[in-house]
Amino acid sequence: MTLSFRASTFRSLRLTSIAALMLASPALLAAPPRPTPAPAPVETGRSSAYYHYGLAHYYEEMAVNAGRQDYATQAVEEYKLALDADPDSRLLQDGLADLYFKIGRIKEAIATAQDCIKKDPNDIDAHTLLGKVYLRSLGDMQGAQSADMLKLAIAEYETLARLQPGDLENTLLLGQLYALNHDTAKAEAEFKAAQQIDASSEEVVLNMARLYSENGDAQRAVDTLSAVPVDDRTARIEFALGAGYDQLKKPKEAAEAYRRSLDIEPDNPDAQHALANALMQDEQFDEALKILNDLVAADPTDAQAEVRISEIQRRQGHYDDALATLEKAKAQVQDSTELNFNEALIYDAQGKYDQATQVLTGMLDASSHPEGKYSEQAEPRHLPQPAGHHLPRAEQDHRSRGSLQADGRPGRR
Repeated sequence: MTLSFRASTFRSLRLTSIAALMLASPALLAAPPRPTPAPAPVETGRSSAYYHYGLAHYYEEMAVNAGRQDYATQAVEEYKLALDADPDSRLLQDGLADLYFKIGRIKEAIATAQDCIKKDPNDIDAHTLLGKVYLRSLGDMQGAQSADMLKLAIAEYETLARLQPGDLENTLLLGQLYALNHDTAKAEAEFKAAQQIDASSEEVVLNMARLYSENGDAQRAVDTLSAVPVDDRTARIEFALGAGYDQLKKPKEAAEAYRRSLDIEPDNPDAQHALANALMQDEQFDEALKILNDLVAADPTDAQAEVRISEIQRRQGHYDDALATLEKAKAQVQDSTELNFNEALIYDAQGKYDQATQVLTGMLDASSHPEGKYSEQAEPRHLPQPAGHHLPRAEQDHRSRGSLQADGRPGRR
């Protein structure tokens, strides 16, 4: 008899099976991977599928909690036995595909999920799993393979957006994938659709602003963030707003936004660095110096803060102090372009042109290539970088092509 049963029935019987196993053997957790349960029911079909599904879920939980491969293997075998009893169960097929994904058997996860979709093209769980697999795989591939994987991910989330039209997470992810594919119009449409789902969503605002920023429209990014009432802004929104003003070369406005971000989230070194940079651009050196000294006091290994302190000392004419501060930074970081550039500027200001030339020549030699091309490393940067943030979902999966989300947190320079 071929059976299809509801998830609710499975859950109750799964708990019953697990409870029976636990009561039957108090030493089960210390036992070998396969405990000795009561004999399996003779009847095939529903009762057999329930029985093996309960064991599969139990072993899966043990594999996750204990990190043991033998439990994972046993869970796979129990899922297969359950599917032997009920081969048409979508719940069991999706569960096996998800287990393969969790334990890193990606090819089997893809094959199982694709098989589920062949049987039911609207299987949301299977499409969700494939979307996750393709997202995770993006960062592991380059060139044409990466482009193909991106197309596969887009196709899955387009399907999910059709099957779950009001799902905020799927809509945002699809917009992020379109942006990654440089399809700005579609990305904007998805973010606007997400805004219709939840107008107060922080992620929607940040993603919309980042899209405009990456397409060279910093003013529109700032306008998008500024449209959020001040009382409703989060620390991340204020941080992104500060980064937008940095792009527009408006240091006073940037500093105000960073201060508001720190009012909400005081212990954020990224915001403290960004505020110090904005103050330096506005030539408020004393206030910037206080912030940077606080950063070094909190973290003596913060070489970036030391470099900034040295820059302020140089611009104030304290050249010997500036060189001494750079020596401290050199103990923390090697081959820093910005550090070397500042050192050359100090020597130049002191009239030590031979030493300045020597430092700059060393920088060019370090960044040169045999064919005469130079790396981007040879260009020192003084302004905060554009907004860039991690999404818990697609964020770290494609760093080589850019983050999928934005919270406006630039890397330290």
